[in-house]
Amino acid sequence: MIMRKISYILILSAGMLLPASCIKDEPAIDDLEYTRSLNISAPVSVINSNYKNILKRLADNDNGNVPDIKVADDGMLYVMYTKDYEVRWNDVLNLNPVSWNTQKHMSLVKGNKISWSQNKRILLNSDRTQRIDSSTIDKTTMTVKAEPLAADGEGTLTIPDFSINGKTLEVKWPLNEGLNKSIDLKGYKMIPSHAADSSFITPAIVISGTASVNSAEALFEFSMSMTDILPQVIFGFFGTKEVYNEQSNMGLEFFDTYDFSEDIEFTGANIGLTVSNWTGTPFNVTMDIMRFIKRDKDSVKINFFNLDNTLFVDQVSHNDYRPDGKFEPHRNNYALDESNSDVNALLSFDPISYRYKMIVESNPKGEIKENFLTQESTLEYHANVYVPIWMKVTNIDRNDTIDFDLNGIILDEDNADYVDTLAMYFDFENGFPLTLTAQAYLLDKHNRVVDSLFPKREMVWTMPDIDRNDRVSSWEKSTHKAVMTNKKIKKCSDADVKKILLKTVANTGTGNDNRFFKFYKDYGMNMKFSFEVVSNLSKK
Repeated sequence: MIMRKISYILILSAGMLLPASCIKDEPAIDDLEYTRSLNISAPVSVINSNYKNILKRLADNDNGNVPDIKVADDGMLYVMYTKDYEVRWNDVLNLNPVSWNTQKHMSLVKGNKISWSQNKRILLNSDRTQRIDSSTIDKTTMTVKAEPLAADGEGTLTIPDFSINGKTLEVKWPLNEGLNKSIDLKGYKMIPSHAADSSFITPAIVISGTASVNSAEALFEFSMSMTDILPQVIFGFFGTKEVYNEQSNMGLEFFDTYDFSEDIEFTGANIGLTVSNWTGTPFNVTMDIMRFIKRDKDSVKINFFNLDNTLFVDQVSHNDYRPDGKFEPHRNNYALDESNSDVNALLSFDPISYRYKMIVESNPKGEIKENFLTQESTLEYHANVYVPIWMKVTNIDRNDTIDFDLNGIILDEDNADYVDTLAMYFDFENGFPLTLTAQAYLLDKHNRVVDSLFPKREMVWTMPDIDRNDRVSSWEKSTHKAVMTNKKIKKCSDADVKKILLKTVANTGTGNDNRFFKFYKDYGMNMKFSFEVVSNLSKK
């Protein structure tokens, strides 16, 4: 009887060796002269790659992260950087504080009549180019104080510019008691008076009564003030003026973190500005002094070909405005792209930030129609840098390793003599616009090359079909077989082979067609690896 060890293959997965499944030692074999073939096949190992893996491999200073990639509705990959800004009603219109302090020295004679009055013009518009026509007050508190005066009679404050339900604002108090009162002006209507360059209110006080003592140095003191006036709505003309002028900086982390050299192109990139005007005031919004800051801190100015980088955004009309906010704003936008600027060419310099100045001017065309603002009125502008990802890959190395413990498979290197062949199958599926040539190397435990599996580099991931939109229409599949003879098996067993290194070189396109392609989320590639051991045991 001839006794032989017969071993089954160990199960492999990509990068991991799973538990063995084997026949017990010393199986009984009939003592007959025969030839017996034993075929043993391994389960499949799989290597997958998607767009994240590709981007990580292309980044020269790859830190293990992937840029924050977004996906468009059609699946195309892009990066986006945005900033939002807001101009509120009180950036457009600044009302002067409303206050009045006055006093009157009097000589009182008991029993004699006293009568005194005064009015005050209080300017509302701090900017003389502005005009305030009317306003309905939402929140304002008026504080009125009058010191007691030794007289019987009454004091009266009248502000003819304020009214509610048709009734003028009026406050009365006993002279001998004085006054200290706060009044909520919510709902009051304010209609100022006007001069050539001013809008103003004219409060007036009147005191009338009879002196109750003799006093040569009596003093009447009075004060009136309003805290910040918050309008429900305010009408007028708010001038042609800069209401916002600030420099901004937008960090471009995608470029700052990843250095892609010439392997990525940004055709179709644009810088956009979208403005939503929720006010009753027209504006010009200018994105000015636009520059890209490069890695060496130098800057490059963006040049315009045929575009005015200023947007005019008209006001919401009186008829469209609704106090509940249920109305549509006026919107306008523009984009800097390759048709009107050199923005795409500049992005190829790998800028790390985008610097610009935002300038907002109210009523840029002068007084056309009455403006209005509410406390909710805002001018919102959204700036963005949109970068769709196109990729050109030129001779980029890709390495994948598969655990392949040859002596573990045959249990003992002495058994290498009884293995006729070991066939390996590489099944490739390619959904990227890439071609990859490959060589598979057998490595020992020190990662030294022992032998190779292919006679030469072979085209393994072949170019898939590309439609008229330069998009992969269907994945390409191919299978490559490598056979280890008994001689190579013995050589590799003696060297104690532990791994297979699949070393590939990637290109977008083939031959002279190495060009840029858009990249989509559904792109990917798979490699399935399996092998079969054929062993002949014989007794002659």
